[in-house]
Amino acid sequence: MRIAVAQLEVTRDLARARALASAAAASAATSGARLLVLPEYSSGFDPRGVDRDLAQPAGGSFEQRLAELSEQHSLCIVAGVVREHGEKLTNTLVALDRGELVAQYDKIHLFDAFGTRESDTFDAGAIEQRGTFECDQFTIGLQTCYDLRFPEITRKRVLEGASIVVNPAAWVAGPNKLAHWRTLIAARAIENTCVMVGASMAGRGVIGHSLVVGADGTIRAELGAEPGLAVVDIEQVDIELTRNRNPSLRNRRMGIEAPGQ
Repeated sequence: MRIAVAQLEVTRDLARARALASAAAASAATSGARLLVLPEYSSGFDPRGVDRDLAQPAGGSFEQRLAELSEQHSLCIVAGVVREHGEKLTNTLVALDRGELVAQYDKIHLFDAFGTRESDTFDAGAIEQRGTFECDQFTIGLQTCYDLRFPEITRKRVLEGASIVVNPAAWVAGPNKLAHWRTLIAARAIENTCVMVGASMAGRGVIGHSLVVGADGTIRAELGAEPGLAVVDIEQVDIELTRNRNPSLRNRRMGIEAPGQ
């Protein structure tokens, strides 16, 4: 399967966000991609904070546009959107295939770190929610940005059958943050022998550097700080060969408990 990762510079201009998604889908289709991954907050973003002005109801105009693009270009599209949710909002990933919503995931680990409190604005998703969907012969796992710092979420996706895990993000810039991003994406790939797709936001206050890392830990593609599109071919047989050479999933011993438990 050919995967396209679109690194967008999204702003508070919601019409521009739809235009950027449209251009990314057209470029992905031209490249022959089947799966297109857009960043977190693709529907609207402000590095100073995402608020209700950037939110839409479930199935709002941005999601409708994604459905149209998915059908028009015969794409699986994963994108981060901001949804209204009572008094707060949800940071949601939607996955659409040929115009149909096939999965949605509300971010579990809210970014209450590095001086930011995402939980003031957003409700966390339920741990029990579904986190995978099927795209051709692949099972795709879903997680968002700060989830990357919690290895158990990626492992859960892999145990649910995922061989590819996508991680849309608006990874906040700062000291060592690019190193964290690269290291964590690679670690999640290596320890789970899965392909990791990190679709990161470009622009002010975020790092860009979208990454695709193979199941063996090889960096298959990396963008810089500017907007762009990376395209990578992934073969299921390569993932299976890696898992045969490095059977860490089979060798794990889940009966081991931490001291005091």
